[in-house]
This record gives sequence, structure tokens and C-alpha cells, in this order.
Amino acid sequence: MASPLTHHEILALIEPFTRRGRHVDLQATDRIARRLVFKAVEHPAASESLPAAREVLQLENPEAGRYRLSRLVRLESGIESRLVTEGEEPGALLDAIDTIAPSRQYAGGPGFGIVRSFRLERAERTGAPSLILTQAEARIGGIDFRLDVPKAPVRPAEFELSVNDGGGFGLSEDMLAVLGWSWGMIRPRADHWRGTLLLRRREPGHSRDAEEKFDRATAHLARTLAEPPARFHERFVGARWNVAFRRMLPILVCVGVLAVTFAVRALDIPDDSVGWLLAFHAPPLLFAIYFALPEIPRIEIPPVPRPSTAASWRGTDPLPEAG
Repeated sequence: MASPLTHHEILALIEPFTRRGRHVDLQATDRIARRLVFKAVEHPAASESLPAAREVLQLENPEAGRYRLSRLVRLESGIESRLVTEGEEPGALLDAIDTIAPSRQYAGGPGFGIVRSFRLERAERTGAPSLILTQAEARIGGIDFRLDVPKAPVRPAEFELSVNDGGGFGLSEDMLAVLGWSWGMIRPRADHWRGTLLLRRREPGHSRDAEEKFDRATAHLARTLAEPPARFHERFVGARWNVAFRRMLPILVCVGVLAVTFAVRALDIPDDSVGWLLAFHAPPLLFAIYFALPEIPRIEIPPVPRPSTAASWRGTDPLPEAG
């Protein structure tokens, strides 16, 4: 186990920070964990899209010759983002962090606040700083909306909706799916909802795509939750029918393959023909494609989209209810 930070080590580590007006917070610092915390900087609200925020720098020394600098930005609502970079020289890490404005980590809008967490690292080819989104979170009234962006772009991103005030909500499963094919259904769990989001495969498009889609979805949720549930159906009736058709596609494909197989038998096609070969191998090929997809689709018959008769999205049950 590494030894606690000594007084002389602390003085050496904080020198580049002190030169830039960053002063260590000795009460918050954990010498045993080799973690320095600097005094907070307050950022007053500039507009509705840029609310008030509190910024804190944190320098860790997890192993000899290796440092991790984090900038934590917290909104008044309580949600927090983190910008992280690692390297061998604390001064260089501070230089890198300072190239990214704190406002890059948060935003706001009517009825919501957003925070974004990033990993700052050097691009392998060019050596230029690369800002990679790792997580985005929004607080929309009584709902927390979080998107976890996978490090491996081949996997869909996962998002989660949860209640933050102990109240109950009854949400519609297609509430985000109406935004496009990238968004999956929101599935109720024991105390939250979960779903997936398809993103572009490569950086920097991967992070940019995630950020844009999350921001749009947050504004959509804020407006939808502020209106009666019936308005959601009025505004998205066409999109809801498209989602219902999309949910029917897996079972329609299965039915189509079976229909083709029986048709080939009825037509008495010779066993050595191409048509018979395709019909014979279609079911196993379909299953292979099914399990190779990034997200395995459900074989289901979706409910017919109808307007809700509820007066509000809020209910009496603190657990999620499928809508």
C-alpha cells in the first residue's frame, strides 16, 4: 500500500495549481488515499441554458509516477459530472483540463438540468486531445435520466430512468422510441426503467451522436412530462404507430420465413434446386442473424397506441408502471 502524502509532496504537487489561483482544500484532502482536493469555484447562472454550477478539482496519485486529475461540476439540483484525464505530470494535466471550458460539462433548459462526464485523452494518430463522452445525466422534475456510453462503440448505449423524489410515475414504453429507430423501448424494472440507444460506431462521431441525442431526448421528456399524458398521443400519434410496426417486425419476419418454407413444400420444388436450399436454410440463418444483432429484438405483439385517460404522469405507486 502506498504511503500517505507528505507535507513536502503536497507542496510540490500543488505548485502549478497555486500559480493559477487554485488553492488546496486541506479539510477535504485525503492524504492517506493520496488525493488532493482544491477549493471550489462558483459559476453563477448566465442564462436558462447555463445554470449556476460549482466546480472542484481533484488530483489523485493511484500509483508511483501516475496521476489522475478530475474536474467535478455540480448543479444546484444535485447532479454532478466529471472530466477526467491521466498522465505523469500534474501541471500538464491541468493544462489539458483548462483547455475545456467548465460549461462544456453542463447545460439547462425549461424544467431540467444536464451534466456530461468526459474522458480526456490523446488521439493515437494525431496526438491531439480527444474528448470522449462517458455518461450524461439529466434531472427533470421527479425523474433522473442517465445515459451510459460504452467504451466499446460496438455495443448499444444503455439509458435508465428513475424516480428521485419517492413519488410514482406511469410512463409509456414508447416515450423515447417515438424519437427514432435509434431509441429502444423503456422497460420497467423493480425501481426504474431501462432501455438502449444505438449510436455511431466511431469517434468523434460516437460521443457527438450520444450527446446530441441525449440533449434532444431530455428536452422531449421535460415537455412531455409537463403536459397531460393525452397530449403525448396527440403530438406523436403517427410516430407511435411507426413504433408499433417496428415492434411487430420480428414476429412478421418469423411468420414470413415460415410462410415461404410451407410455400416451397406446396409448390413441389425439386430437392436439389436453389429455392429449396434457401427455404431449408432460412430458419437457422434467421436465428443466427437474430442472436448476432447488437440488441436481441423481442418477439411480441405490441398494444395498439391509444391516448391515456390519466390526468398526470404521476401516480400513487412509487414503482414504475408500464404505460
